[in-house]
Amino acid sequence: ENNLKKFDIPCGNLFDI
Repeated sequence: ENNLKKFDIPCGNLFDI
């Protein structure tokens, strides 16, 4: 989950994890 945060992608905002 934190991996997504690493990426500064819009997807991260959707997941907000």
